[in-house]
Amino acid sequence: MSFCLGAFTFDGCVNYRTGYVDFSTKSHELFTETIKILNTVGIRPDFISKQADHFGRWVIRFRKHENLRKCLALFEPMTKKWMRLSDHVFGPSGNARDMGELLKKFDNAYPRVNSRALTFSDVIRAVQKLKKPTSGEVSSCIERGYTTTYEFLRKLERWGVLNSGNQFQNMYRKIWEINENCEEWRVPI
Repeated sequence: MSFCLGAFTFDGCVNYRTGYVDFSTKSHELFTETIKILNTVGIRPDFISKQADHFGRWVIRFRKHENLRKCLALFEPMTKKWMRLSDHVFGPSGNARDMGELLKKFDNAYPRVNSRALTFSDVIRAVQKLKKPTSGEVSSCIERGYTTTYEFLRKLERWGVLNSGNQFQNMYRKIWEINENCEEWRVPI
């Protein structure tokens, strides 16, 4: 388990949007040994690559909720990766008094990794700006695909930052809005 802790803490990652845990390496030997050790400790990957990707990397991925919960043991506790995974498994445990503090905490926990990367703060700002938008309207505003946008919106709703509701104007529309009760917000620490 100590081997896995070291390998995942340094070479593993936790996806911002999905919370999936990935381990990738160019060493086929490290890849196969890691799989053996994971099986020995009872943490079975949801995906194991059958061949290296176009960068020569072998990938192990965890997607199922029960496996993600077990993956907490693969990261050094209280590190950024461990905290991010904990947020996705249990929901964030922090709070914020106002929108400024909320955005600051999200930006700290989920920083923009490159100029084109989408952040939770981008989605929150879009909902705030558009005032009761549909998922499609948020998607257009942030210039991302519908599925990606919807995943961010649903996660923010589960964390109490957003509320959704139904609106009927000639047809059914799901709309999003900022939850005005900041006591219900669950934000990263």
